[in-house]
Amino acid sequence: MAKYGGEFKKDFNLFLSSTFGQGPQRNVHLVAGKRYKVDPLNPLGKKHKGRTGVLIGFNPKSCKCEIRFEDTHHVGVVDASNLVAIFMDEP
Repeated sequence: MAKYGGEFKKDFNLFLSSTFGQGPQRNVHLVAGKRYKVDPLNPLGKKHKGRTGVLIGFNPKSCKCEIRFEDTHHVGVVDASNLVAIFMDEP
């Protein structure tokens, strides 16, 4: 996916901190192969909102993530700040 300015890394483990305007700060630990839910910080952001999937790639130049969604098994690209970790003990 060249339009995002570089290659997606497939093996990574990093912390990300982001905010939207003057709103609350969100900290997320991005680990390849873990489950995440798309929950945009921007209340008007609707793309992929509420969908869950497995994180498979991260692009450090554009701060975008590749997610394989659980409902369709298709791969989508979302902003890394819009992800929330889902722990295995939650339904």
